[in-house]
Formats: sequence, C-alpha cells, structure tokens
Amino acid sequence: MATRYKFERLDGLCEAGGAVNEDVVGFAVAGGWVIDGATGVMGVQTLPGRSDAAWFADRMDRALRVEIDEATRSIEILQKAVAAVAADFAAASTRPDAATTEKPSASLAMVRLMQHEIEQTVLGDCSILRMGPDGSVGSFGHSGVTALDRELVDELVHLRAAGASSSDIAARILQMERRIRSKMNSEDGYWILDTEGKGIKSSLVRRDPALPNSFFLILSDGFRRLVDTYHAHDDESLIRSAVETGLPALYEELRNIEADDPEAISFPRIKRRDDASALLLLVSS
Repeated sequence: MATRYKFERLDGLCEAGGAVNEDVVGFAVAGGWVIDGATGVMGVQTLPGRSDAAWFADRMDRALRVEIDEATRSIEILQKAVAAVAADFAAASTRPDAATTEKPSASLAMVRLMQHEIEQTVLGDCSILRMGPDGSVGSFGHSGVTALDRELVDELVHLRAAGASSSDIAARILQMERRIRSKMNSEDGYWILDTEGKGIKSSLVRRDPALPNSFFLILSDGFRRLVDTYHAHDDESLIRSAVETGLPALYEELRNIEADDPEAISFPRIKRRDDASALLLLVSS
C-alpha cells in the first residue's frame, strides 16, 4: 500500500503593520496559504467596515477552507472560491458596480498536498520557500507588481534627494500607486486575485513529488522584507531560521530593523511597516 503523506503546521504568524491587518494565514488538512489584501489607494470604499482588503482576504480564507481538497487543481479551487466571494461581495457591497480598480484584491501563495504530489500556487507578490530533506533550498513566486513597486521606491528616493516636501512626495506616490492599480490583471501590469477572478488563469503553479521531511515556508511580501528589502537574510537562512528558531524570532528581527529606521531612510520603502505573515509546514508520512 502506498504511503499517504500529510502536512504538519509547525508555526504560523500574521501580524498587522498598522491599524488594520489585511493579511490572513490559513491551514487545512490538504494545505496552507497566505493571503495579502491589497490596501486601497483609490480613495473610495466599496464595503462597510474599516478595510475592503481585510474583508476580501477574510472571505477568500473562508472560501478556501470550504473548497480545498486533495483532488482538485488549485486553479479550479481558486475559481470556485472567488465565485463564492463574488456573491458575498454583491450582497454586502455599498457600491457593487464600482470600477474594477476600486474593488478589493489580494495576493496569495498556497501549498497543497495532492496525494503524492505537492502543488505550489502563487498569484501576486506572496512567495514560497522550500527546504528538501537533503537540505536544498528553493524559492517559488514572482510578480509584475514587484517591479512596479520598485518604481515607487525609486521615485521616493529621487524626490527626497530633490528636496520635495512631505506633502508633495505623498501626492506623487499616491498618483503613481493609482496608475499601478489601473494595471491590475493586465498583460502590461500584474496578475492578482479579485472578485472577478480574471487573474486566476495566470497563477504560477508548480508540482513536485511529495517528499517526507520537506519544509515549506509561505510568505507575504511584508515578511519577505527580511530578504529583499532589509537584506538580513537570503532564502536559505530565512527558512533555516524559521525551522530552527521559529517565526516569532524572525518577526522580532523584522520589526527591530524597522524601529531602527522609522523614517525609512536606510531602507527606503513606501510603507514604514507592512503587515507580515508566514506559515511553516512540514511534509510527513
């Protein structure tokens, strides 16, 4: 009889960077995921409550818990989950006919066990690290939004060097953020989850044999700042630290770096503190 594998949830963390946490970390028998709601930039809300992005991340998490299984491909699971969330949105929204750019959206990374395979799925700028039983480390996930976000940081640095006022900088960055949001789910922009599901077909998907004693670390971009913004870790040291010392220690390191650079001078960034989420899974038999 073939061995049946399972996921063990070793650690999980989902912490707000500001007043509202727009991330969600989810786990079910068949897999785990991180959802990172995209903060609204258009100046309007389409739902009651403090944050459209937080609502969307929460509803996607609930829908995935219903839809996830070990037989259905991730693309189909996401399509079913978005259809359920779209129905909720139509019922709850104060502006159901709002423009697409005004409606909520989110990035997602998900790891699923499919009998004897592991399926990794990424849509947006969340990411996944894997450490195999032999100690080898790999990463999965990339998004067009990363380069667009880098343009924001480059503009921030340029405006500061030119002596622009804080208000002028804020206005310029908001203008650019709205231009970027207009590129959502388009060939010349980036692909992401939203209530219409247009980006799902462009999800990145990878399947590998399930190997016992493999670790998977699922990250929001706010947690991954330890690698690509603060350069305190590379992929290998981040996942090894998660396994050996735990996510809370890494989270403390993240926030200490930000506390030591409150004006984002040493490490230029648009959000001084972002929501930070991570989930560590082990494949076992």
